[in-house]
Amino acid sequence: MLSEDERSALDRKMQILQEQIGVHPEIEVTYFAENEMGGAYVVYIGRIRRIENVPTAIVFMDGKRIWVGDIACMDNDVIH
Repeated sequence: MLSEDERSALDRKMQILQEQIGVHPEIEVTYFAENEMGGAYVVYIGRIRRIENVPTAIVFMDGKRIWVGDIACMDNDVIH
């Protein structure tokens, strides 16, 4: 669960990514993925195709979809 400060930082990063969506920025995302043993944090790197708003998800060029509520952190050259 993210703290309020971490949630605010993630929201700012999402805004920056949305502004850059036309260049399909590459990002590294750490997110929680459920599995039969409960789940684990996974790191994924890819180029963003689009950001969906309801429910909020990042969709990557290869079709991978990560729900924003599952994201622990994300990074790229612009959104440190």
